[in-house]
Order: sequence, then C-alpha cells, then structure tokens
Amino acid sequence: MIVSLTREERGTKSAMRVLTIVLLLALGCGTGGGAGAGSAPAGRGPTSGPHGDAHEVGPKVSLVLGDKQVDIGLDEVPHDGTTASLRDVWRAGMPTDDPMLLHFDLYDLHGFHIGTRAACTRLLNGSDFAAARIDVRTHDVTYDDQLSINDCYRMRAIVRIVGMR
Repeated sequence: MIVSLTREERGTKSAMRVLTIVLLLALGCGTGGGAGAGSAPAGRGPTSGPHGDAHEVGPKVSLVLGDKQVDIGLDEVPHDGTTASLRDVWRAGMPTDDPMLLHFDLYDLHGFHIGTRAACTRLLNGSDFAAARIDVRTHDVTYDDQLSINDCYRMRAIVRIVGMR
C-alpha cells in the first residue's frame, strides 16, 4: 500500500515525530519522575540513565565548593573494599568544610545531575549525603535500603560532586 502525503501532512507528521522523541527522552532519562526507563524500585541500586548500564569512569571524583575544586582518588578514601561514604570522600578533599552544613548536586559521566531531574524536588542535604555510598570502581551512588530516598538520587558514574551553602 502506497500512501501519498501532502506537504502540510508531512510537516505535521515531522512535528509529531519531534514531539514524540522529546517525550520519550523526558520519560526514558528518569527526568519525568514516572516509571520510565530511568526509575528503579525503592531499595535498589542506581538507575541506568539514558546511556545504558555500561560506563567507564576514571579513579577520581571532582569536588567543587564555590571557587574551590579538588580531584580526589576514591582509592585514597577509607572504604570497605567496594564502597566509600560520600561524607568521607568530601572530607578527604575538603576537610575544612563540614558536609552536614551543605547541599549537594551529583553529576554523572554524561553531565546529568540531580538538579535537572524533575522528580528530585531538592538537592541532597547533609544527612542524605552522609548516608550515601559510592562504589569505588563504578562511581555508582546508593543508599541504605531503610532510608526513604527517592530513586532519582540513585545515580551511576558520578564524576563530580558540587557542594552549596
């Protein structure tokens, strides 16, 4: 069956494709807060995000507070062999700045961060940040299953942590 479309119909069809792609990206990237591809059941690990499960990260994480930036190797931070506390990571790189008095935005390898996710209504506070664990190899951030942390805060391949007063 051959279908012939007028110029106006082709324009409308093209506009609908663009709208469909935008909606799929918004839901699939975990930015929509729904049950899209970027959400995970409570108590589980981080969401996969828009770029799939595989990710390559280096050994360091950048810590930023105002105009200060420090790169810290996760192997330099006390860890249990697999994960380290984000509070310990912060203290290793910014020892004079108490993480309990700050708010945090986490950035992944692809530039996605908590502040851009609609489901994350606020940045991490010091208590939530202190409860987070980062995998020293993959840089995936997880939380204790007993905490009521929204799934949007569970992220993969974290390469930058920005603290704010």
